[in-house]
Amino acid sequence: IARRLIRNLAAQPVAGYSAFPPGTVLVAEQLRPADAALIDPSRVSGVVTEDGGATDHTAIMLRALGIPAVMGAAGVCAAASLAPANAPIIVDGGSGIVVVAPDAATLETARIGVAAYARERQKLARLRRLKAVTASGEPVELQANLELPAELPLIAQSGAAGIGLLRTEFLFINAETLPDEAAQFAVYREIVESMSGDPTTIRVLDWGGEKQSDALTQAGFLAGMGDLNPALGLRGLRLLLRAPELFEAQLAAILRASAHGPVRILLPMVTLVAEVQAAREILERVARRLRRRRVKLPSTLPPLGVMIETPAAALNADALALEADFLAIGTNDLAMYTLAVDRGAAEVADLYNSVHPAVLKLVARVASAALRLRRPVSLCGEIGGDPRLTPLLLGLGLRSLSTNASSVPLVKQAIRSAEIESCVRFARQVLDQTDPARVSALIAAFHARGV
Repeated sequence: IARRLIRNLAAQPVAGYSAFPPGTVLVAEQLRPADAALIDPSRVSGVVTEDGGATDHTAIMLRALGIPAVMGAAGVCAAASLAPANAPIIVDGGSGIVVVAPDAATLETARIGVAAYARERQKLARLRRLKAVTASGEPVELQANLELPAELPLIAQSGAAGIGLLRTEFLFINAETLPDEAAQFAVYREIVESMSGDPTTIRVLDWGGEKQSDALTQAGFLAGMGDLNPALGLRGLRLLLRAPELFEAQLAAILRASAHGPVRILLPMVTLVAEVQAAREILERVARRLRRRRVKLPSTLPPLGVMIETPAAALNADALALEADFLAIGTNDLAMYTLAVDRGAAEVADLYNSVHPAVLKLVARVASAALRLRRPVSLCGEIGGDPRLTPLLLGLGLRSLSTNASSVPLVKQAIRSAEIESCVRFARQVLDQTDPARVSALIAAFHARGV
């Protein structure tokens, strides 16, 4: 905070991490999304923090950049401060293991592991051009989430069939001033065109939680929110409906970009049918205004969907599906709100569980409602990128998944190995459970059998 105050008072531009030498491991007590967005993956090889969780926004951004990270590593700062200068640090983002100043044998074991990982990725690259179809012949839509435009080459290499979740916060996160319609249109158009006809789902600004924006604060949109719990306050669609000029500028930019390729619009933090109706009215009003200006738009407006990320939305999925064109399940926030656990707090990280029986029952309820009302439904939370959970998600009725680009080949491999009947039986068995530990045990056993 002190550095940010000094930078603003001195009118200095935002500085990145360009001074770090290649191979740097960044160790910090806390890393905000605004800081993560400035990291250069060619210089920073790993990140370890004392605070945070595996599904907070910072962790998601680091995964998107392909940077191994371990969040919530208690005592790591003290350990790093006691280590010799330039001592190596092992960061295993998959297992959550961090070793400061390892001995020669441990370091050699880690190097062997890195080489094995690289060989496995080369094998998975062969799946790029293969379709995401189950062993029983059922097609699955497998897309990628996008945090930053820098990920576009990774998405192209992954074999993803489009972008299932484009998080637009990167346009605001370190901006000195708010991006206007023209600036947003230029970015969205480039992304849409880069997909070469594959669909792009653009989520409108989802501000709140641990995200920070000087531009939004200075423009007065976040005034009076400092003392509120940001997860329960004015965030997502709630904020946009209170700030129509901000909302309309973004919708106009998205509508203009939709003339250059297939686009869907996704509304975050929806809990009421009235919110969807209000958003659609604004979208149609913006479209009429653009057409009066003779701006090129598609003949049919992009589909308008809602994020299902609160228990209220999940329990009311039937009503929301009647108003929305599609549903997208955001399991990161859905688990947080269902379990009353901050996904960015290291102190309660052990209580956060995206496969808790309560969370899975809500996911199943949403999938069932979408199927009943013939609405497309996707899952774009972090569990979608875990191949061990792919059979369970397929068994719950999901046929559209969106995950970080690096996980797409792993999930595709799991899809191509899955038999739907076996997945359905497995999902029914899991849904009968009430103990999270029992659910985890069943998942581990199913995965071990390679079913």
